[in-house]
Amino acid sequence: MQKYVCSACGYVYDPEQGDPDSGIKPGTLRSMTLKEYFQNINGNGILSTADLSGKVDAVIYSIPHVFDDGTLAFIMRERLTHLNLQSNPYATFLFIEHQREVIKTNPALA
Repeated sequence: MQKYVCSACGYVYDPEQGDPDSGIKPGTLRSMTLKEYFQNINGNGILSTADLSGKVDAVIYSIPHVFDDGTLAFIMRERLTHLNLQSNPYATFLFIEHQREVIKTNPALA
């Protein structure tokens, strides 16, 4: 079976071994849904919005709620981010996973 390597952290996933630390059984070779991903990961998200004039706002969020249809929902107060989304529905969401362990695949990092 093909192994999968994360280009960001160097983590290698071998479907034959699974990932017992994450609850993934050996032999698991399927893509997960967005809902499954956010249910099984820890991290922080950054939601960036802009008003109609281009003024940017960025807010740190935790894991979003994911509905069965794949729609993401964030709980927010009626402040700048909420107002920006009402006037300009385009936004960028960046999610940063909390790192479980550092895998040093590059000798220069050792």
